[in-house]
Amino acid sequence: AKPGDFQQRLEKYSTYFTDGKLLEGDKWQFITNRKYGRLDQVPHKSFKGPGFLPNWFFAYTYPQNVNIDGVLIPGNSQEHNRVLPQPVFPTPLYETIICTLMFLGMWFFRRSIKTPWVMFGVYLMLNGAERFFIETMRVNNTFTLLGIRLTQAELIAVMLFLSGALLVLYAKWSGKPRT
Repeated sequence: AKPGDFQQRLEKYSTYFTDGKLLEGDKWQFITNRKYGRLDQVPHKSFKGPGFLPNWFFAYTYPQNVNIDGVLIPGNSQEHNRVLPQPVFPTPLYETIICTLMFLGMWFFRRSIKTPWVMFGVYLMLNGAERFFIETMRVNNTFTLLGIRLTQAELIAVMLFLSGALLVLYAKWSGKPRT
């Protein structure tokens, strides 16, 4: 994206971001529940990706998304004819890559783990770390817990990681290794 693109899109689709609706034809259509009081409150993150990777690897607008979220695609009369007005990180792609690497790593080390439940505990820890990493890229509602600002998904990720760590410790202390 070029400098100023973000601000131009914010202004062009201001009612999408402030009220969650757009003027379609002659009536206002409710589109999204992501509403921000003012345009300067719309959260955003940017990243300058390596030149050898395509732009959609870092900024994707999800054209024809099944959530029916976004602005109408001009000239498209299909059922799913919307595109997000601002690009977002394609986190499902990142999750697919990370989880594939996680699977390959666990598959490689599967024979060296002899204690029951350790592999599942390691999976929970890896999955929790992956979820937390991914959720830091997403824009979600936050809440404060013990003075720490978290999203619900980040809290779940922390609980997954801690559950896995406790399971590994429990398995190591109480389990008998397989032969």
